[in-house]
Amino acid sequence: MTTARKPAAERQQEIVEMTLRLLSELGEGGLSTQTIADHIGITQAGLFRHFPTKNDLWIAVLTEIERLARHSWECSSQEGDPAVVRVRKTLLAQLKLIEDYPAIPTLLFSTGRLAAEEVVHPIHVRIMTALRLRITEELSAAAQECGRHLQIDTLDLESLLLGVVQDCVLRWSLTGRGFDLVAEGDRLIGLQLRLSGLEAWGDRS
Repeated sequence: MTTARKPAAERQQEIVEMTLRLLSELGEGGLSTQTIADHIGITQAGLFRHFPTKNDLWIAVLTEIERLARHSWECSSQEGDPAVVRVRKTLLAQLKLIEDYPAIPTLLFSTGRLAAEEVVHPIHVRIMTALRLRITEELSAAAQECGRHLQIDTLDLESLLLGVVQDCVLRWSLTGRGFDLVAEGDRLIGLQLRLSGLEAWGDRS
């Protein structure tokens, strides 16, 4: 039995959110448009009225991930936070987003496995480029704020920090989400910042 008719924008958002949820539960191999439609309570034809092809659906899902990511980065810091604190909070916001939406790593690191790879790849690149640029800019500001010469280039430090994030996410996924992703990320990000000569001073809430 189908659900009541909803405005197109509301139904499209519902489909995208359900796709993200089911990806987290079933993985991309167990997901089909029929499964998504069944969980929402609409027909498969009804789903295709909103997303004529599966590629259209993947584009919408990745675009929603991009929106969520940018929003989480923007909301992570408070006015007056030192730059190094903004770095930490931005990276932790990214980890919290992945903890809330475990399907994100599947989609962002699905090279060669996702049928819509060609159409979603530009969105992958846009998300990762935006995060890298944000972290690099904040690291440059942090180096100026701390008033000391760093032994490592900010671009290299940015790569190391994102490597920490990716390592945490990979281990978290492989262990069946068996540890607190944000807490582990916070510990290792703080360690990397200290080793690089930057101290994560200020509010750690």
